[in-house]
Amino acid sequence: MHSAASSSRVPNIGEEASSFKAVGDNYQQSTAVLDIKPRMPVEAEAERFTRSYRLGRVLGRGGFGTVYAGHRALDGLPVAVKHIRRQTITAWSEVNGVQVPLEVALMLRVSHIPGCIGLLDYFDLGNTIVLILERPETSQDLFDFISEKGALPESMAAKMFREVCETIHAVHKNGVTHRDIKDENLVVDLRTLQLKLIDFGSGDFLRDSLYTEFDGTRVYSPPEWVRLRRYHAKPAAVWSLGVLLYDMVVGDIPFESDYQIMSATPDFTRAKRKLSNEVKDLITRCLEYKASDRITLEEALSHPWLNPVVKDSLACALAATSTATPTIPVPTRRCCDSVHDASASSSEASSAASSCSRDSYATSMNLLSPAVYTHMCSRPSVVTANSLEDKEFI
Repeated sequence: MHSAASSSRVPNIGEEASSFKAVGDNYQQSTAVLDIKPRMPVEAEAERFTRSYRLGRVLGRGGFGTVYAGHRALDGLPVAVKHIRRQTITAWSEVNGVQVPLEVALMLRVSHIPGCIGLLDYFDLGNTIVLILERPETSQDLFDFISEKGALPESMAAKMFREVCETIHAVHKNGVTHRDIKDENLVVDLRTLQLKLIDFGSGDFLRDSLYTEFDGTRVYSPPEWVRLRRYHAKPAAVWSLGVLLYDMVVGDIPFESDYQIMSATPDFTRAKRKLSNEVKDLITRCLEYKASDRITLEEALSHPWLNPVVKDSLACALAATSTATPTIPVPTRRCCDSVHDASASSSEASSAASSCSRDSYATSMNLLSPAVYTHMCSRPSVVTANSLEDKEFI
């Protein structure tokens, strides 16, 4: 979603935003502001919806349904109206004795977190479920933001990345795992550069045991999922954050194929500007091959790159350490269909990647529909890494 108010000044890529709101992690278990009540007759629910909200332009379409821009009739508050076809919902939960989509139950736990998009209202219209979501008017998803402006300066990336890490930490504290952390699922407020995490459609309740299903985006998934089809939520989230941070400072994602994910070797020579040893260290520690070797989210938040006061000590320690140049080729981001089409094989995706740059990807997506508020996920495709050496991951 691009700026709706042309008069609002957008910070330049080389300058700091005037205000970055610290997210923090001191959150208690959510008591939902939105009160889920027993299901009303469809006619009464539909009448309440049409009385309360006004629909505008289409923001995005996906396999789940359609997202519209809208306004609350009472006060003109900008909202996003997400229509979900009931037949596409595969996971349900229960809130106050009422059956609701799992996505709704998860959002009720995290909507109070400043770094998460808020769930304002919910309607069950029989064949359609409607979610009313926050909609910052002057905003853009991080994918488009990076596509238009290029790799972010480290000072800007550090503030944004810390904000995302604090948000994910708070989400975990509230018993939720997002499972689709990526640039398309982060909305940038163009006035302040604050970020909001959106789309919990691939999420689940957080648990310590292994997960054996994944409905997120393949190129952000960790080696243990690619090879073994199982993972723990927290180390997998750290891996996705490592991919995201590389994307922020290099301008594109580090891995495209399963083989490259299994290599766990980000190529920093692709960066158009010199990267500090500190940011390369943080990315590398997030992208450790074995989940047990990865930095934890708490350790990442204490990393010197995110804490300038102690950055100099790490800089001295890393100065004498040379970073090996990886030999595995890394193509540019794959085309839309090869990323998100569940039927595309890994070989087809690799072939498509060779002829599609980030810019062409972003352009084709913008011609179709904005990525903001659009649930675009690639379900598990055929694993092609069986010939690789079998190693322990978890």
